[in-house]
Amino acid sequence: MILSCFGLLHSHAFSKETLPLIATENDHQIIIESDIQTNDSSSQVVTAVGNVRIIYPSRGIKATSSQLQYFGNEKIVILSGDVDFIRKGEASISADRLVYMLSEDKMVADSYSKSQVFSKFLLYTSFPDKRSITP
Repeated sequence: MILSCFGLLHSHAFSKETLPLIATENDHQIIIESDIQTNDSSSQVVTAVGNVRIIYPSRGIKATSSQLQYFGNEKIVILSGDVDFIRKGEASISADRLVYMLSEDKMVADSYSKSQVFSKFLLYTSFPDKRSITP
């Protein structure tokens, strides 16, 4: 089992004993746990295979999948194989593949098998007034 924590440009390996219990406030930090990981610094591609778990603290994201590929130049994460994606405990997606475009904060999920993509999220009929209220 391999644990790593990477920013947009570099990777650091951690053992379970040294993994930070509290994530920093760095918006670009993603924590990955998997059986195997590779990092190609020249092409800025990180690949994680086998029992992949992801935590992206600043966006409230937790996900699992069979494989992850992170394309640093494009700022795209592709999760494939039995993907379960949870955001802030309010929204979830289950699919065979999920493409997450980090810069745009957009996702596309699809399914190759007979199963369909499943998503659960809250629909807001009105948005709270953002003006501050002084008591």
